[in-house]
Amino acid sequence: MKFSSKCEACSLSPIRKFHPYVVAAEAAGRRVLHLNIGQPDVETPQAFFDAVRGFQDSVLAYAPAGGVDVYLEAVRDYYKSFGVSLALEEILATYGGSEALQLTAACILDDGDEVLIPEPFYPNYDTFIGVTGGKIVPIPTTAEEGYRFARREKIEPLINQRTKAIMITNPGNPPARSSPTRSSASCWTSARSTASSWSATRFTGRSSTPGKSSAPCWSTRTGRNTSSSPTPSPSASPPAARGWAR
Repeated sequence: MKFSSKCEACSLSPIRKFHPYVVAAEAAGRRVLHLNIGQPDVETPQAFFDAVRGFQDSVLAYAPAGGVDVYLEAVRDYYKSFGVSLALEEILATYGGSEALQLTAACILDDGDEVLIPEPFYPNYDTFIGVTGGKIVPIPTTAEEGYRFARREKIEPLINQRTKAIMITNPGNPPARSSPTRSSASCWTSARSTASSWSATRFTGRSSTPGKSSAPCWSTRTGRNTSSSPTPSPSASPPAARGWAR
């Protein structure tokens, strides 16, 4: 089978490439400290296991296409606690954050479009964006400066005619640094203040509106276009929920 040119342009996941070496080292009796995966260290609620053990239906059927109502309501209430109001029809349930990001990239990116992402970043972002024909433009950060990136002098020089989005992961992945509200405001301001000097397609989560001169500030936590918000607030980037609000 011949793979598509976009598939062949995607590099092999460094995590998967590294895995055989880990297996070989452990098989040889060497101690390996796994720093390559964000494995949760929070105890799984007992209610989850009770629900699984108590499942009585005779058929494990497909869930509703839009997501299970009780789950969607839980996501809505979760974001509401951070001051983010969502209608149920604005919430799209996915199997995880990676699927949500792939869907978002496929919806907003065309060949040659660019996404600004703080570096270092999760390696699979490269695949999510590359397979659409898009391109990552890294925002370099260093340990010496605390991996800070939300500064106008760092972001604005990278914005051009092809910039479609700025991806924000808060806390950062992999640096795990949280950006305070004041720093996040720099990103929002940068995306909006350059609107008069370049043109882009504005992604609203429902459709693309050609001719709008505004770059979306793409949040991996909410999946929402935040560039149209007049004032950023602490509720703009709540902790991750297992779903994607668009």
